[in-house]
Amino acid sequence: MSKNIRLYYLYRALSCAHVFKPFTYFFAISRGLSMFQFMLLYTIFSSAVILLEVPTGAWADRLGRRWSMALGAVLMAFASIGYLLAHSFAVFALFEFLFAAGLTLTSGADSAFLFDMLRDAGREDEYRRLEGKASYSKHMGLAVAALVGGVLASIDLRLPYVVTGIVSLGAAASALGMTEPTAVTRMLHQGAAAAPKRLDWAALMGYMKGAVRTISKSRGLLWAILYSAMLFVVIRMSDALYQPVLKEQGFSFLAMGVVFAGLNVVASLWARNVCRITGKLTDRVVLWSLPVLLIVSYLLLDTLGPVMSILLMVAQYSVTGMYSPFTKSLINHRVEASSVRATVLSAESAVKRLAVAVVSPILGVLISVYSLRAGLYACAAVGVAGTIMVLLMRGAPKSERVGRDVSLSPQVPSPAVSLGGECQSRVSSS
Repeated sequence: MSKNIRLYYLYRALSCAHVFKPFTYFFAISRGLSMFQFMLLYTIFSSAVILLEVPTGAWADRLGRRWSMALGAVLMAFASIGYLLAHSFAVFALFEFLFAAGLTLTSGADSAFLFDMLRDAGREDEYRRLEGKASYSKHMGLAVAALVGGVLASIDLRLPYVVTGIVSLGAAASALGMTEPTAVTRMLHQGAAAAPKRLDWAALMGYMKGAVRTISKSRGLLWAILYSAMLFVVIRMSDALYQPVLKEQGFSFLAMGVVFAGLNVVASLWARNVCRITGKLTDRVVLWSLPVLLIVSYLLLDTLGPVMSILLMVAQYSVTGMYSPFTKSLINHRVEASSVRATVLSAESAVKRLAVAVVSPILGVLISVYSLRAGLYACAAVGVAGTIMVLLMRGAPKSERVGRDVSLSPQVPSPAVSLGGECQSRVSSS
């Protein structure tokens, strides 16, 4: 299993090392797009994810996670190079769609792969810790990518896209080097005995219906999915807004690369220590401090000068680092059947992308008509509205220490099966 874990960490680092990420705004503007069109690309990307996320998650459950992860990386490589041909909104939209298709093939499949690999070994209680390490690898990959991107963008804005394509192919190779977990292999063999190996939509619909049933039967799972979506949309908007903020503060491309590298190092450290953090706090603090920190930082960003702006970005990236291992742990521990795990995780991704698809063009209009600051305030407002929504849906959790057996009302299951229970032994021993 150790080889699988090492390759999994490598895959997460390479598949997320989008060298062009800190400079997408400048590349799009240099090719003639307006701010509204740039934000509209987020809607197209998210719409593609919504359309493809659950079918591709079912594809991963049906035909294997590592093949899904590899194909997704290849598609992202193709799209990265394809952006170089874009000189109009329509062409940008085409390759945005293809890049999203690649992402959907990896989303859900990667986390499901890790969870089932640990379940095979009877170590699923370590999921949050290892998912935290995987997020650490992801953000360290992003940090290195940002540094390299800063240098390359200073030379030519096209170069980060070329290098991203090459790195994505490396991710595909690492995925193909993995071995499917035994539970998944057995599931695939059982499926093969009852159905043809070719992909058919009837089988995919069966997986999707199974995922919907799983979600509908668990109010706690539904809550966790909506909580994840609320955090995600506010975090995701920083990808678009940080770039013009830094430009207004006078940062060069090289300096932006350094800033984004530093931010991803911060995120990686929070991800790596998520068990230590959640093991020492109450569930009330963990659940609600994340959105509050995002809301406050958006309200103050771009108002107190460059140094304070960077510090507020650091605060936001601490939330970004905790986000994936924390929310995926909430969701994975409420999905008992491995046969629909990737599909459920893909459904969660589709929900949060729907939120991005709705919010992105609104922000584009606000920034185009009013100002960048109006867009930042709008992000804070989205965070407030989302927090109120999930708070009213479930009610504030009891103030118990994370890692203990938290007893909540039986009528409304807790979204945290044990928010830090799987971390408790690791926290005490470290």
